[in-house]
Order: sequence, then C-alpha cells, then structure tokens
Amino acid sequence: MRRPTGPEVSKDMKIIFRKMKFKFGKKTQKHWHNNSPFISYFWTAFSCAFPKGELMFMDSGRYYRDEIKSPELKKQLQGFIRQEAHHTHQHVQMNSMMREHGFDIDKYEGWFGRTVDLMSSKLPPNYLLAVSMALEHFTANFSELYLTRDFITSGVDPEMKALWSWHSIEEIEHKGVLFDIYNEIGGSYFVRAATLPVSWALLLSHTFIILFDMLKKDKQLFDIVDNTKGLVYLTFLFAGMTPEFLRYLKRDYHPWDKDNMALIETWYTDNQDYIIKNHLAAA
Repeated sequence: MRRPTGPEVSKDMKIIFRKMKFKFGKKTQKHWHNNSPFISYFWTAFSCAFPKGELMFMDSGRYYRDEIKSPELKKQLQGFIRQEAHHTHQHVQMNSMMREHGFDIDKYEGWFGRTVDLMSSKLPPNYLLAVSMALEHFTANFSELYLTRDFITSGVDPEMKALWSWHSIEEIEHKGVLFDIYNEIGGSYFVRAATLPVSWALLLSHTFIILFDMLKKDKQLFDIVDNTKGLVYLTFLFAGMTPEFLRYLKRDYHPWDKDNMALIETWYTDNQDYIIKNHLAAA
C-alpha cells in the first residue's frame, strides 16, 4: 500500500480548536522546572515570544486568505488562527504568573514585540510568511522533542507540563498550514531557505538575552551547578533539533513528510480533563 505523501497528509488534517483550563498561578513555584532557575527561565523567556510572535504568524497567513484556492486549506487557516490565538491567551497567563514573581515581563515581551513590529513594517508579505514558516518549523520541532524526550520534562510542574504539551501537540497539528499557503502562492525555495537561519537566530538570541536578565534579576548568574546543568540540557535539546533544521533545507521538504500524528492522538487520549468540552471544534 502506497504511503501518503506529506502534502496529502497535510491536506486531510483537521485543525481542532480546544479551549483549555490549566491551574498554574500564584501557587506555582518560581523555579517550576525541576527546581532549576536556568531551565525555568529558559522556557519563560521562550514564552515571552508568543504574544507578538503568534500574532505575526496569524497575520502572515491571513494576508493571503483571498488567494487561497483550496477550500480545505482555507478551513485549516481558520483553525490555525483560532489555535494560535488561544496559545497566546494561555501564555499571557503564564507570563503574568512569572510577573507576580517579580520579573519585568512587559519589558521582555516588548523586546520581542519591537523586533516583530520592525519585520512586519519592513519585510514584504511573502518574506514575512517565510519567517513565520521558519519559526513554525522551530516550534513544531521543539514540540516533538518535548513530547518524546523524557529528559526535557523531567521534574516539571504538572500544570506547566500540561500547558506546554498541549501547545506542542497543536503546533504539530497545524505545522503544514503556513507551508501549504506559501506553496500555493508560489513562494520561492531561496526565500524559504534563506529565512530559516536568520529567523532561528533572532528567536534564540532574544530568548538568551531574556534568560540572562532573569538570572541576573534572581541573583542566579553565578550558580555554577545549576547553570551547567541548564547548558547541558540545552545542548541535548538543540542537538535533537539539528536534523530537522537541515531537513527543512531540502528542496522537496514538506512538514508532514514526517508523520507524527500518533503524538496528537496519544496526548488527546491522556489529557481530556484539561479540555473544556463545549468549546471543542474542528476546522
């Protein structure tokens, strides 16, 4: 039996909007990831990218809505936008929780926001879509690792793990949407390939600057043991991402060439209690 191609898998994907409930908040510890300041602040810094970043993703796809000929893809875009908007909402709540621990979250979100605003004002729409695709590839890659590598989630607060694992399965679920829009509008391979390293470098540089600032604020910059543990953690994490970085540069690449639908199904089976049922809807 012939295995479906990546574009065929992508065309049949149902992008499901799930309204979620999580219980992290004032009682959540500041060092919520295995009692490690470094790792907790790395994920917090990453979370600060989402309010403005995910708005850019939504806008870059929405810009081409009228040019999309495929009715399936138009419907998937609607589901993608609803998912990304709810990701933003939940991460705003997480970021607010860390604000209550004394961190200047508005400053950190602003650093990301100014970069996004600059790109949005200077880049043509096809380049902005390519940047969004590159960052969606980053998050989908991160997401697979988050769901499959035990060391990434060892010791994490259960509610925070629920938040990030939900975000991860939806990033996997809609990983083909912007890519398919880009192909439908005739986006070039050169732009797709050239924006990948720049986009990843921008995201990671901002994340590490925020991580440094949070460690400084918490007087943890010279905690040699924890910072070494954190650097080892990130070394293994980014080593796991390298093959997917390279795969994206193949001319015939498609996100769904790697079919990890089983991760979505497993998560959905195990995490029903976090979903507000009357808001469940498929695009």
